Amino acid sequence: CEAALKTSPGVYLGSDLAPTTQVEVATWATTELGLPASTPMSMAEAKVRMDKDTLGMFSQSKRLNPAATLAKLGVTLRYPTYREGFRDVWMRDKTSLMALVANAE
Repeated sequence: CEAALKTSPGVYLGSDLAPTTQVEVATWATTELGLPASTPMSMAEAKVRMDKDTLGMFSQSKRLNPAATLAKLGVTLRYPTYREGFRDVWMRDKTSLMALVANAE
């Protein structure tokens, strides 16, 4: 990717090939990886419990189509979608991740 940026300098927004919402990612992770589901929170509760930036991250979503950027840079993603990336991280770091989940409960 660094070499691609040298031949096509500029600012690029990156994204995988599966534009999706954070809720969809969380639902997939809990189902596919066997993680405990989070407790749903109303928007009213979220406005009280979350800071402005975190609330914005969860309440606003931008879907990007990276096809043109990847083609221009000549880049092939190691993990084409969040699913492959999450699975790889899960397989490598499952013990540490489960400890984080247990501490959060």
